Amino acid sequence: MDSPITSIIINLFKKLYGMEPTTNVIESIHQIVESNGLGSSSAIPNWFIDFWQSILNQKTTNKEYFLISEIVNKNTDIINFLAELTDVIDMNYENYGEGIVMDFKPLNLNVFICLEGGASTCFYQIKNSGSKNDQAV
Repeated sequence: MDSPITSIIINLFKKLYGMEPTTNVIESIHQIVESNGLGSSSAIPNWFIDFWQSILNQKTTNKEYFLISEIVNKNTDIINFLAELTDVIDMNYENYGEGIVMDFKPLNLNVFICLEGGASTCFYQIKNSGSKNDQAV
């Protein structure tokens, strides 16, 4: 059975490209999910599933807070997952150290993940990219 993240990313691929992913793309998605420790439902922070569901459903959000320890720990590496995902999902991706910006042009979404501050002040925010403030901060 697929990880919830695998299923969401496959559905996002379909939405972005208007077609079913090839076997190679599906295998790549599985490999990226597994190699970053996100293959098991219990390993995935709830906020990260909500994050991808919001993108898939083109839903904007306010600041949604999470713990920095949920980004990279001994079992999972969400930052590396996001970087590797650009191999199969067409998104503009920039990691500035203190934050990550992802732009999904076909969905008109701009995503910001804030990684600076204290352990509980990290957040993500999803906005329509056509807004006056094109940056999602």
